[in-house]
Amino acid sequence: MANDLKNDTDSDQFKILKKFNELKTKLKLVALNLPSIMKMVNFLQKNLFKSYFKYTAQNKTIGQYLNEISGQWPKDWTQDKVKQMIESFQQVWIYFKLNSKEFIKNNSILTLNTEFEVSLNSKLSYFLPTLSGDGLFCYSLIQFLSSIQNEMITYYHEIKRSSNSAILVPVNIELFENEDLIIKFDENNDLFRLVQANFWYDSKNLKCVYKFKNIENQIINLYLRAKPKINLKEMKLFEYSDEINDYSIFKRLDANSLLDINNQIEIIDDFKKINEISEALNTLKVIMNYVSTLSTDSTETISSFVRKIYYNDLQLIKQSEQILKEKIIEKCQVKHLKNIWISLMMKRSVLYTINNQDPFDYLNPAFKSNDSIELLDLNLLDSNSILVSVLIAVFQIITFDLSALNNEEDIGDKKGQKIKHIIMSLDANPNFLISTNLNKLPASFPDHLEVNNLTIDDSIDMRTPIRLENIYEFWKLLCKKIRY
Repeated sequence: MANDLKNDTDSDQFKILKKFNELKTKLKLVALNLPSIMKMVNFLQKNLFKSYFKYTAQNKTIGQYLNEISGQWPKDWTQDKVKQMIESFQQVWIYFKLNSKEFIKNNSILTLNTEFEVSLNSKLSYFLPTLSGDGLFCYSLIQFLSSIQNEMITYYHEIKRSSNSAILVPVNIELFENEDLIIKFDENNDLFRLVQANFWYDSKNLKCVYKFKNIENQIINLYLRAKPKINLKEMKLFEYSDEINDYSIFKRLDANSLLDINNQIEIIDDFKKINEISEALNTLKVIMNYVSTLSTDSTETISSFVRKIYYNDLQLIKQSEQILKEKIIEKCQVKHLKNIWISLMMKRSVLYTINNQDPFDYLNPAFKSNDSIELLDLNLLDSNSILVSVLIAVFQIITFDLSALNNEEDIGDKKGQKIKHIIMSLDANPNFLISTNLNKLPASFPDHLEVNNLTIDDSIDMRTPIRLENIYEFWKLLCKKIRY
């Protein structure tokens, strides 16, 4: 039928039928896999949203997690059904990587080897949708499948606009585990019978004659008319418990009360493992929520404030004190919360880097130059306090400045700027916490770095300015030098 539809009809005829035929294979991919994918994603969101550490999700497989909570599975879930859900991710991934090369090329999903296969041994973090890092994998597959149904439904309504066809309100993606919302058909039974009932054989001209109008109308009635578009704008992205996603809370905290750098070093030295830092950040986030909503004395100690908000729960008070440890509880005040948060986030990012994990998966690749670099001037590294001060400054530049850039022109302007000049100008920005130690930088901070992976010849100057396009490599180099 496809060839007859293409060759024996005018371009303006049966447009919806032609579009349906064009998207038929992709629509089958959606029908077979989107409900299963959304069942798994919705289940994980329900159980883990804002209650799971990022590091844990990155170091546990989906199979391990599901086995741990097998008693909490929905009643209709079985081992075979779970395997089928994971297989749905794999089937879409196979099609996606072959048909969306441009998308993969421009996104951090490229960090996956092209031979990557989705299985119960895949990291749990791949199944928690986010806009960067591991979760971009899941988000991209859902976005890809949704775009297929939306393309078909949008086209149908554009063509039928003159006939006043009812346009259904887009439905949130979370509801698409319900198969009734999806364009679903059985090609070997439903479509075959539909076509079979609408053609006759012309024995004189030895060809099949199809009633394309009837076929198109029945496809509209059976598969398109009652189907909605998928609303992705309000898709619930996953939030880890140890990350602040509402920066309005963070911005309301006092940015001008700085701990002495030696006190900061004492605090971060107390935390040796990523998980214990994550627990502390999670506890701090609760405290910061209270601070942002209550009238508080900024000079009140953290210990006193914790006892105030948990006054009738001695167990929570003790737990918070154990998690935050003595130096934060006894020596720090409410006005230091932002400083403590940034210091611990920086320390956790250092530990991620030392463990060969990228703590800045949201950072645009333009700032992740692959040049292998060495500092020429090592005076900077003589003082651990200066090194920590620089790490905290670089962390803030990446997290609060560069990560917010998405305009190509802005990124292009920014990446050529010198890191030293940016750091030296930070004290004029009220949103940044900058140690007074950085006043010592002009004499010790290197202006240039040595690029190791260039072919050496007379035309190449091996010294190049340290620019923001090198900031991630610069960060990694600092992490190698720090003494924890």
